[in-house]
Amino acid sequence: MSCHAAPAFPFVAYASTGSPVPVRSPRFNVQPTTSETWDTNSRSMSGWCSSEGGPFTDLSLRLTEAVPTTRENQMNTTISESLKIDADGITGQTVRRSLHFFWLVDVSLSMKEQRIQAVNYAIKNVLPEIRQVEDGERVNILMRAITFGEKANWCVGPAPKPVRDFQWSDLVATGSSTSTAQAIELLCEELALEKIGRRNVPPVAILLSDGYCTDPESRYDNAIAALDKLPWGTKAVRISIGVGPDRDYNKAQLDRFISPYLRQEAGLETLPAPDVGRLVQHIRVVSTLAAFASAASKSDLNDPRAMPVQIDVDALKVPEPGAGPLGGLDPNEVF
Repeated sequence: MSCHAAPAFPFVAYASTGSPVPVRSPRFNVQPTTSETWDTNSRSMSGWCSSEGGPFTDLSLRLTEAVPTTRENQMNTTISESLKIDADGITGQTVRRSLHFFWLVDVSLSMKEQRIQAVNYAIKNVLPEIRQVEDGERVNILMRAITFGEKANWCVGPAPKPVRDFQWSDLVATGSSTSTAQAIELLCEELALEKIGRRNVPPVAILLSDGYCTDPESRYDNAIAALDKLPWGTKAVRISIGVGPDRDYNKAQLDRFISPYLRQEAGLETLPAPDVGRLVQHIRVVSTLAAFASAASKSDLNDPRAMPVQIDVDALKVPEPGAGPLGGLDPNEVF
């Protein structure tokens, strides 16, 4: 697709069904037509978008973000000083915000065999979809991974890796304990304002565990308190997945990891993954939906909204495990 856009006004294309149409090309060209309208208040434009293969004739393109009014906002968002709007379309240089994405994965001994195999399979296979979010939403997704067993370690990090270069190496679960608090402490270090900056979109952090934190309870409490006090800690999209039957893991502990606004305002709880199929599906749905919602929110630290990222909790629910092998794994295998 060949188009030109000023990235300050991110385009979301809607087909006649009303469903979002991901736009993966870095350049858009909005072609003016006799029916085209421009509303300076809502920043919405109706028209059609052309490509080498022909016109996409049934699309509505909406510019979803208002123009910042301060010099600071103009310098820190995707608006270009050289923005032009004329008969040739909307042109300007693209400057992307960053989305910092963290995996926190339990590698204690109880996660061995099919549990950790399902995690490895799911993360490897969801990476191309997360890369599509990066293309469609014009953000730079920077990914890191923390593992925690006997102690917490950086699997990938602490330096972030662009998602296009991110490679997942299979984990092995051999830890003699579950150092969840230590993993959250590592996360807190990298969510510091001086490391994330002020003008990026909210980070995403996904925690997977099948057990009880073996760190002292006070250490876990302090880690969660520190996370909730960080500016980016409170705005981050934080979601937990409980692996295995709910009696295996401490749901109350995992619930506290969830973003306060998602837990209190949206009613989100730890997502249960009692079998291979639902664990794989949860990882896929949660990671892609969280990345998309954060990128599309265009929220930053100056956003006063109580819910900086809007997520449909019902959309996070996955159906019963389906038929068909998952990389040699039986999706119906119960943990």
